[in-house]
Amino acid sequence: MKKKLLYINNFEAPYRVPFFNYLGQNYDMTIAFSQRPEERKERNLKWFQPLERNYKSLYLDTVQLGNIKIAFSVKKILKDYDIIFMDMYGNPTNMYAIYCLNRMKKPFVMSVDGILPKQNEKFLAKAIKRYFLNSPLKILSPGEYVDGNLKKYGVLPEKIARYHFTSLLKDDLLSEVPTFEEKLKLRKKLDMPLEMQNKVILTVGRFSYERGYGKGYDVLFKAMFKLPKAYHLYIVGDEPTQEFIDMKNKMRLDNIHFVGFKNKKELNEYYCAADLFCLQTRGDVWGLVINEAMATGLPVITTKQCVAGMELVKNGINGYIGDAEDDGELANNIMTILDNTEVRQNMGEMSLKIIREYTIEQMTKDHVKVLNSLIG
Repeated sequence: MKKKLLYINNFEAPYRVPFFNYLGQNYDMTIAFSQRPEERKERNLKWFQPLERNYKSLYLDTVQLGNIKIAFSVKKILKDYDIIFMDMYGNPTNMYAIYCLNRMKKPFVMSVDGILPKQNEKFLAKAIKRYFLNSPLKILSPGEYVDGNLKKYGVLPEKIARYHFTSLLKDDLLSEVPTFEEKLKLRKKLDMPLEMQNKVILTVGRFSYERGYGKGYDVLFKAMFKLPKAYHLYIVGDEPTQEFIDMKNKMRLDNIHFVGFKNKKELNEYYCAADLFCLQTRGDVWGLVINEAMATGLPVITTKQCVAGMELVKNGINGYIGDAEDDGELANNIMTILDNTEVRQNMGEMSLKIIREYTIEQMTKDHVKVLNSLIG
């Protein structure tokens, strides 16, 4: 008989469903969600696609307390499962569940996608983080950069286990960098410029995230202003704000293209058609678009505020890590990659090599190994 696993999560992101399905093959698994898709108003509802599931979903009843919603109902179900897994700690329901588990003296495992250190963090905020991060029996971390930040909050090295955080199946990873002819075919389909001197830069992210400033689009626009007009930037995500439409027009950046929302298959065509991926973020706890770009053989430019970048991008090897506010540095890094075919090819090949182990199949194995250790 399979062990009963309770997986406590905030909401059912579509990119997590394949992983949940793989994990569910190993357990009698129930996932308890504290939010429904329609509550995620910042997300395009097209993002939530109907998918087959081999696990049970439980939507917890929540109550409103000021500006937050919390599911006190989670307490009633904790005792009914052999294994408890907590996906992060940073929402009220997960925090309450951790408090209850500690009171019950019931061990559990937790994962973190990433942790960005904060400057001048207040004593109380730091103490709260220490409490939650030190509560699980084991904590799954995606890499050495995150390990270091966990240790700053007092997490012992023996509590930390590695997992390969991703949204990609093994079959999603390309075996080699697409040829120019293959890219040209896709560019024709996507109505992109076809001349040899034209280069395609891709970025993916929502304008609704901190009005576009969270993804550093203002810095990216300034960098594009300094670059040749033959360099074209394609922004895939939600619809642009009027502020960024005006910014583009004022700077006369006709080589910036707003693409809007694309599903997984459509988005993959943009990755494969591009020469370079750029995520000029001011703060991404991970940034799965980095995984996706590398899986299609793209060099990557991102910032020190992107945890996926800090773990997966090796400076000068498969891309560059820069300052989130420095548009001059960004423009120079873009030129370095796009002006040299050999550099671009070598970096793309290194991206494929680095990302090779970051598959849902491997991530499932990482989780099963740790979860099974909980039950002996």
